[in-house]
Amino acid sequence: MNSIFHVRIAWYQHLYLILLGGLSFFLLWDKSIILAAICMIMLVLLIERFIHTTYTITKDGKLIISSGRFSKPKTIWLKDILSVERRNSVKIVGFSVLRYVMIGYGAGRYLSVLPLKEQEFIDLLERKRKELMED
Repeated sequence: MNSIFHVRIAWYQHLYLILLGGLSFFLLWDKSIILAAICMIMLVLLIERFIHTTYTITKDGKLIISSGRFSKPKTIWLKDILSVERRNSVKIVGFSVLRYVMIGYGAGRYLSVLPLKEQEFIDLLERKRKELMED
């Protein structure tokens, strides 16, 4: 059975949605309909992307990263993954601004993901990688 993990929406993404929504409202209030429509389309696309982004670990040894309905999914073979580790971005007064999972694969390629259940995602990814290495 495939394991599906949903994305965790970071604080700055919430802020971006609030600002874009406020800008859309202001542009409607100001009767700038074309600019308001463009902002609203961007808002809908961003919300769709945040809601439908998933990380799927399949039985046949793939990690499929789907970033919404309007983008092409990215597929990484689990046998190509070299490292999986939890990272923190810039720390300010001892608190990190953002936590993410860094996946190293291929020849010097890296990918950062924001799964909702980070530790469960890392554990399952490591377990599946070990199972594939044993076979």
